[in-house]
Amino acid sequence: PDAARPAAANEDGSAGGRLRTIAAINAALFKGRGLRGEMSAANVVAGSSVSRVLVTGVGLPITLCAIYQAVARRLGLRLEQTGFPRRVLLRLDAHPHGLEDAPAGATADKAPKAVGAADRRRVPPSELAGTWRAEYGVHGTEVVEVRLCGRTLEARKLTGDAHVPAGEVSWRAELHADAPAKARAAAKGAAKHPRTLRFPAVCGAHVHLADEGFVNARMAECELELLSADAMLLRVEGGPMLFTRAPDA
Repeated sequence: PDAARPAAANEDGSAGGRLRTIAAINAALFKGRGLRGEMSAANVVAGSSVSRVLVTGVGLPITLCAIYQAVARRLGLRLEQTGFPRRVLLRLDAHPHGLEDAPAGATADKAPKAVGAADRRRVPPSELAGTWRAEYGVHGTEVVEVRLCGRTLEARKLTGDAHVPAGEVSWRAELHADAPAKARAAAKGAAKHPRTLRFPAVCGAHVHLADEGFVNARMAECELELLSADAMLLRVEGGPMLFTRAPDA
């Protein structure tokens, strides 16, 4: 939809620009039009029709992927369907315009990067510190301050909600060191900073959950996927949460 078109979102090819485009597509398709997946036997025929899904809002995952791909292509993003056990996933290539637009012989590891792109392969962990934001379900957009505490990345809420208020920890993740084996062995048992982080990377994490009124607060296991220096995906039971840099960061 034209309403989802962010102005010049991909003109610099940066990870931040492309992820903002993804966020706009998510808002237009899943919030605006209310698209959702359903795998019931009764929905096999109707859920396979793109035109029908656009009317009912209910479709098979592979049909939703096809719709998503079409919208993304109109906005300058090339997404590819990826096989996965019992799942249909869409992949956004590391190269801003897809490998077919890269120089001959380029691979996913060798594809050239745009000058100034934020998704460089290795950065110091300290670069993840700062102000980030994400959609917290029905609570809307919330802002967290991310700090590095030894080998732990901690996000503390600057804005809160009825369940977990401002000032409380939102989540914590244990970073994996990308350092030589000897250095890791020497630092064993010490809470030292990893030298660099390599993207993408997946870290074990815990998210702060609570009932309304901050009752029955507990930390639940989850995963944090580090996509780039400007994007992180927190995989929680209710669905993934995309964290991006807050505008004033």
